[in-house]
Amino acid sequence: MTFPHATTPTQLMLMLALVLTGRSSAQTIFQETFDTGVLSPGWVWQTDAPVLVTPDASGSGFCVGKESLNDMPPPPGEIGSFMFHDLPYAPGASYQVSLYMRVETTSGTLPGAGCYIGWWSSSSLGDDVGVFSQNADWEFLQSGFGVPAAYQPSPTLRFGVALVVANWAVDAMAYFDNIQVDAFGFTLPAPVRLNARAWLDGAFVPAQERMRDDLRTAGLIPTTDPYGNGTAVAPTVLAITGDNAVVDWVRVELRIHPENGGAVASAAGLLQRDGDIVAADGSSPLGFYAAPGNYHVVVKHRNHLGIMSALPITLLSTPTGLDLRLPGTAAYVRGAPFTDAPRKVVGSWVTLWSGNVAPDDRLRYTGAGNDRDPILTAIGGTTPTAIATGYTNADVNLDGVIKYVGSGNDRDPILVNVGGSTPNAVRIEQVP
Repeated sequence: MTFPHATTPTQLMLMLALVLTGRSSAQTIFQETFDTGVLSPGWVWQTDAPVLVTPDASGSGFCVGKESLNDMPPPPGEIGSFMFHDLPYAPGASYQVSLYMRVETTSGTLPGAGCYIGWWSSSSLGDDVGVFSQNADWEFLQSGFGVPAAYQPSPTLRFGVALVVANWAVDAMAYFDNIQVDAFGFTLPAPVRLNARAWLDGAFVPAQERMRDDLRTAGLIPTTDPYGNGTAVAPTVLAITGDNAVVDWVRVELRIHPENGGAVASAAGLLQRDGDIVAADGSSPLGFYAAPGNYHVVVKHRNHLGIMSALPITLLSTPTGLDLRLPGTAAYVRGAPFTDAPRKVVGSWVTLWSGNVAPDDRLRYTGAGNDRDPILTAIGGTTPTAIATGYTNADVNLDGVIKYVGSGNDRDPILVNVGGSTPNAVRIEQVP
């Protein structure tokens, strides 16, 4: 028997212990390497935001750093300096976490850093399974298997992995890398299913009450989703015409907490001309590997502002409907001062706002990071009348042609959607 990832005697002993105790059948339910250089969706934190730095434990990639609170005791209501990611919870399952950690300080007093699996609320952080380090050098740590307390996720209670740095240290940083969570006795929940509908402003034709499928007609829609889910579509699905013709890929997410949290589960779906969002087979409802329950539903597109249902939707193994094309289906609105309209009103319908060419959380026609300049860059950067083709965020109206000026150009919709008469206005996405 070989252990290809075991590089130290300690790791070898830990892995051998897993086999001897019957834990070798554990399945990996979460991994985070940070090697993309961008914090992946789903992480939330308290106090200062985490930072991605180099080098990582291997000396070649990225790791994440979290700064301690520079106060003792912490202010009322704060439970420390930490970052958190949801994990799937199964009653009775045992969990194990492994990762690399190190800590540093300029004060001479070495702080502590920890990684814990358990339940978190706004006033407490559980530590049912965890490891702790005070090593200034990278240290590989692996917990034993532990069975967390039996609760159920709710809007005020969530289950996941937390990275913590001591809240009493001054000018201290903790660094974390290559996190892996394994579970034993864990059964992946049966999919909950959703029949969602939405319009994309860029492709919507009000007179037809349908969207154009120009990208599909031009053969530009990729066979694997552009959001990193790894979902593939068969060419036969992209050959379908009529109301069920594919307009583009979208990403749909489920959240328990609208403001403070990332996706509990996500899926890449195909958006059809009539607004249906379906699975990659072209007809089935979207499925999510999440426990039956109440979730806020988020719909995102690569160059539109995302939207989220204002109310949690009950999702079960039988499909639940959600029509985000209707003004009467309430969409989430952030707190002041970020209270822009979550969707664009087009006749008796509402659509996702188009024009998020530089994908972030806002539409900008002028200024730093605006969405207009990338269109000019996409057609060559020097000749505004030039035209390009392709599957790109610069194609705001989703017709497969990138134009900066002239009829059907991709620049004007951005100006219209920030307000038309005020080029320096900014429109904020209403998905926190």
